[in-house]
Amino acid sequence: MCTLLRGVNETLSSKPYNNAKQKGQRGGTPVAEAAETHLDRFIDGEALRIDKYLSSVNLVKRRTVAQDMIRSGVVFINGVQAKASREVHVGDRIEIRYLKGPRSYEVLKIPVTKTVPKSAKDEYVKELS
Repeated sequence: MCTLLRGVNETLSSKPYNNAKQKGQRGGTPVAEAAETHLDRFIDGEALRIDKYLSSVNLVKRRTVAQDMIRSGVVFINGVQAKASREVHVGDRIEIRYLKGPRSYEVLKIPVTKTVPKSAKDEYVKELS
């Protein structure tokens, strides 16, 4: 029975995915490289999830409030109802349909930091109506 287990352990340790995990890799791609790629994309200000964008540019107070609004179906991007995972790009039009009436915004810039000072809000979003 010991030889059976020893054979199983040797077989498991020789599989490529086990070795990859031990070396800090996932599926042949180093974890650090994947994280760096994601970070570069965020730093470039290329795109940001709609729920994060709404909270970071101070259109809503908290990200959970933005997620609730999106789930309720009152947030639209370029005329299409948004999902929380939808990414916002420069030039996109965001419409929020409040009870008092809809408000439209144009994305001018994607924030690099988690939050933007309220005084700098006009650099990132332009209110259309």
